[in-house]
Amino acid sequence: MTRQVRLSLVWLVFATLVTFTAVWQVQVQVVRDLRQRQQLPPPPAKTRHAPRPPAVAAAVDPVADYIKRCRKGLTNREIGWIAGDFQNAGLDAPVRAATREEYLRQRAGLQRWYLAALADGLHLEKSQISQAAAALGERFGRDKADFIEALAAGPRPFQHNGKWYGLTSAEPIRRLLDARRWPAPWELCELMPAQAEIGWKSSAPSPDDRLSFLLEGPWKADRGGATGLVPERFLGANAVFPLLVAQQFTALENPADLLAKLRLLHPAQARTLLLFEPEMAREIVRALDGTEK
Repeated sequence: MTRQVRLSLVWLVFATLVTFTAVWQVQVQVVRDLRQRQQLPPPPAKTRHAPRPPAVAAAVDPVADYIKRCRKGLTNREIGWIAGDFQNAGLDAPVRAATREEYLRQRAGLQRWYLAALADGLHLEKSQISQAAAALGERFGRDKADFIEALAAGPRPFQHNGKWYGLTSAEPIRRLLDARRWPAPWELCELMPAQAEIGWKSSAPSPDDRLSFLLEGPWKADRGGATGLVPERFLGANAVFPLLVAQQFTALENPADLLAKLRLLHPAQARTLLLFEPEMAREIVRALDGTEK
């Protein structure tokens, strides 16, 4: 073996040892860094994605606030805002030929409107809103199944002058969109005693002396033989948010003045009124347009 070959072998062995040592040092450093990271303290709490505590609800007396807002009533501008929100949500559309999905979307929108009115009028807490939303969702599921089943049954045949015709019944649509069939507030969530006083959970008047209902029952149009205390179209709203004695509809000089009646309402009463009388939104807009001329 020549001297040149021996030198080449020595350098080859030396280079191999250097390379192996470098690789080994890198591996050792990686293991050391990994151990150090594992031994680091946990990040500060503010960087974690832990659930935040719920916001504390403002201390409001529901009954006192309800009476105050009933007595305050609404301005024409506030009435316009409520009617405009209702129309912008597409809830004032009359029952017409539409797809199944359109009817279901309208039902979902009406339920959201109902829940917002309850939250405002009763000062529902977040937990109550969640509970009511879940209950409405369950009701929606059942009504949706009945609606789809009724549509799948096809048109209802009838005979006229010896000929048979097919008629698609509007009853499934009416049942789907009729808010009068929906649960009352106390059936949707657990109400606090003060919240329960604002309603018809029991047939007796509220035990709170500050709250005096105008009617003895949610759907009665008379009391003690007196009739006309409340316009008939307002009875649906009264079934959810009772009208008070202070809301003197009979004192109006012009019974046909829609805006004068609406100005006597609590905002939640006005929203519930539109829930039961969707076509009234357009009447309100027309009446407001007339006052601006």
